[in-house]
Amino acid sequence: MSIRVLYAYSAADGDAHIALENATDEMDRQLTTLEHQFTSVSVIGHSHTCAATEIVTAGMFGRPKAGFVVTISTVVDVH
Repeated sequence: MSIRVLYAYSAADGDAHIALENATDEMDRQLTTLEHQFTSVSVIGHSHTCAATEIVTAGMFGRPKAGFVVTISTVVDVH
């Protein structure tokens, strides 16, 4: 038995759905990688947050835009 803690993070301007989808895709990639490396992968716990924030784009004229940040934490047991 080996416990692993996985984190996925995303920020996006506009709709919270975009940030959530990006973070979920990243978590899926991490879990798929573990499934290829181990015989058994069991999710023990899961937590997520979604918070409103300001996103500033890069560049000289970057202006703050309303956006969201999403963090997903997952605890897994791998064998």
